[in-house]
Formats: sequence, structure tokens, C-alpha cells
Amino acid sequence: MSPSSMYLAFVENVCKYFRKSKDRLSDLYYSTVKAYRKEDFDYIMANVAKVDHRVKKYLEEASYEKWPRCHSPVNRGRMMTSNITECINGCLVEATELPILGFLEEVRILFAARNCKNSEIASYTNTTLRRRFEDILTLNGAKALRMTLKAAGS
Repeated sequence: MSPSSMYLAFVENVCKYFRKSKDRLSDLYYSTVKAYRKEDFDYIMANVAKVDHRVKKYLEEASYEKWPRCHSPVNRGRMMTSNITECINGCLVEATELPILGFLEEVRILFAARNCKNSEIASYTNTTLRRRFEDILTLNGAKALRMTLKAAGS
């Protein structure tokens, strides 16, 4: 079960068991899931308690480590998706009807466009890195200069 479908099932259970407005609760629930800071999470949970204190208790018993981002022991990133594969699959739906070479060309174009866009965004980004990460980037840059390109099929 993907994280997004898990969250949907979870909020539907809450609405079913406590017979509250799905719209009202789902907005609050998704806000708690996406909160980056514990202070924001606590504020939203206080609003959940205003809707129904039993819902807040139910969510607390579900273990905060399992669903809100700010309490997660691992970095879940910004997306409520298990990985980038779902995004790529969504972009390539129509391409799946093509013969294999046409499909691979669509994949190549998709990644080329994505890399170009990300490269452009990165060119305007200026961040100070810690020395350790600066050293890693310098080493990888030096390795990249020694790489050679080989044509496919040769």
C-alpha cells in the first residue's frame, strides 16, 4: 500500500468511526501529516481536539512515528509518495503504447528535460556547504572530468 493510499484509508477510518465531516477532518489530518515542525503539528492537533477530542486520542494511539512527517524517525521528504517511480510512471502513461524504441526515446526526452530544468534551477542556487560536503563535491567533480562517453551499441 502506498503512503498516500495509507493516509487516505486512515482518514476515512477516522471519519467513519467518529462520524465527523470528512472534509473538515481530512484537511486537518493532511495538515498534521505534512507539518515540518512539531510546533505546527501540535497547533493543528489542538484544532483536531476542538473537532472531537476522541479523534485526537485515536491519532495519538496510532503512534506519531508512523504518520506525521515531523515525528518520523526517517526523512520522508516533501512528497507523500513512496518514490519518484510513481511520478515517472504518470508522465509516461501514453508512451507505454509505443514500440520499445519509441518508449525509450520518450524516457530519454523526459530525463533530458528534467535534468535541464534542474540544472537551470541549480545554476541560480548559492548555498554555503560544510567543508566535508564541499570536499565530496570537489572530488566528484574531478572524477567526472575523467569520465568518457561511449555510444550505445559499441
